[in-house]
Amino acid sequence: MEENWKLEHVGIVVRDTEKAVEYYQSLGITRFRPAIIGSPETWSDFMVYGKPASPETKVKIRWFQIGLVAAEFLQPVEGETPWQDSLDNNGEGIQHICFLVDDLEEETAKMVEKGASVIHSAKMGSAMKWAYFDTRKVGNAIIELKQVQ
Repeated sequence: MEENWKLEHVGIVVRDTEKAVEYYQSLGITRFRPAIIGSPETWSDFMVYGKPASPETKVKIRWFQIGLVAAEFLQPVEGETPWQDSLDNNGEGIQHICFLVDDLEEETAKMVEKGASVIHSAKMGSAMKWAYFDTRKVGNAIIELKQVQ
């Protein structure tokens, strides 16, 4: 299982991505990508808590790099999402840790069998798919597994 996982990024939930970028840039961290919006229009099979995401659901994302580690700021914009829940319940901070896997379906089956439910999943074309697992019971962080083809 986890011996095949490779750290890909850390997800940080924020109230305002642009203020977060401005602050990190003031610290000398400058490798930011342009903002993108994740929504049912940009991601297929966008599921939240076992149901299709409502059409208005949106999250603003700003990817950045610190040394060898990739990270993303996630700002919930609209709709019910794990990002909004994290912001409401815990405030800003690390929300998930993402690992690349070779076979998302196989790893999902293993995680679910061990009691970690899928709370969000989506696809981006045929090249990428991911799933968030509810592992907040210990450490209050979510594990995301992602497959890139």
